Amino acid sequence: MKHTKINLELAVDSSVYIRPMSDLHYDSPHCDRKQLDYDLQEANELEAWVYLNGDTVSALLPSDFKRFRNSATPEYARACDDILNRTKDEVVKLVKKYPRIKWAGIGYGNHEVSVLKHHHYDIIKEICKETGVPRCGYSGWINFKVLRKGSNSYKIFTLMYHHGFPTGEVNNGMPWAERWSSKKGSWDIFIYGHNHGCIHKPVPFSELGWDGWEHYVDRRIINAGTYEKMEPLDEDEIGSYPEMKGKSMSYIGSSLVRVTLRRDKSKGRDLLWFERKVIT
Repeated sequence: MKHTKINLELAVDSSVYIRPMSDLHYDSPHCDRKQLDYDLQEANELEAWVYLNGDTVSALLPSDFKRFRNSATPEYARACDDILNRTKDEVVKLVKKYPRIKWAGIGYGNHEVSVLKHHHYDIIKEICKETGVPRCGYSGWINFKVLRKGSNSYKIFTLMYHHGFPTGEVNNGMPWAERWSSKKGSWDIFIYGHNHGCIHKPVPFSELGWDGWEHYVDRRIINAGTYEKMEPLDEDEIGSYPEMKGKSMSYIGSSLVRVTLRRDKSKGRDLLWFERKVIT
């Protein structure tokens, strides 16, 4: 698992925004680029931290006989041989389009791992090299160290991520996510993707502090959604491939998490308060 550290400084009652995004499938003709641009523009205006949780691209190649289909490949793939290089360039342009976004990292999904395994090309490594965005793993932690402005006091909150788990239509992988995250120690927000679902679940947790008080820890599990729409195979609308496999409609969009620094004057300690905007 990969570990990334980010330092922040906040005044009391001020906030920082985090937008975890998963399964963009940016090179797919079915990627909802209008919604993606809307969400990234919002993140840009808020100067939010954005993390891409894998399957940023589909990267389907003609030699992938089990998965390849013309309807899921970009137009440029039909007129060039360096498909992976072109796909990488498209994502680099996307990242550079929003100058005020603070990129927390780009992680791997099953599509990027498949490209690395079968075609020996690390597309995430190349994207991060050209953009300067931290390269994250298939799973890992991002630690945000929040220093209270004008003091030496700080709080740490941890965004833990995993690209995704085996899933079912009813639970969207949540039991797997709960089981996996319960064995990983300290974290505040846990995000996972892969199944294109959207679930937000508070996880009650308390711990004993050095001051002898039992402290409530505000933890959340977020199934991060997708930007790939389920499109029919043809104009006769006989159904999409996911629909034929029994999958329900995808949740298009991503969550926006606001983290606010509070001060509990009665106990003389800092608190971090998490709020989530409903998926758009």
